[in-house]
Amino acid sequence: VCACVRVLRQQACLNERYGIAASQVRAFLHYHPTYYHVHVHFTHTRLQQGSVCVGKAHLLDDIIDNITAIDEHYYKKCTLSYQLQDSHPLLRRLRGSDDVASSA
Repeated sequence: VCACVRVLRQQACLNERYGIAASQVRAFLHYHPTYYHVHVHFTHTRLQQGSVCVGKAHLLDDIIDNITAIDEHYYKKCTLSYQLQDSHPLLRRLRGSDDVASSA
């Protein structure tokens, strides 16, 4: 997995296709993801958008470092904090109710 992720970061063809240097690219994953399959988001560093926010976005470079320099099982052992909107179905399940208003 580590080699695959590292190659993904290195092989991003953004420079070839769009003329954007790797230093101008922010690569990240969401946790909890919107879709439950691994997918990486690439944005320009000048772009400020809601999907690149604390509590949701995890930088690809940090993920690579965590599983290569710290521990290959880092994400099996760590606790990840994340944000959920009040209307998110998972939050309703965690609260034990499908009615967010009655449990808030």
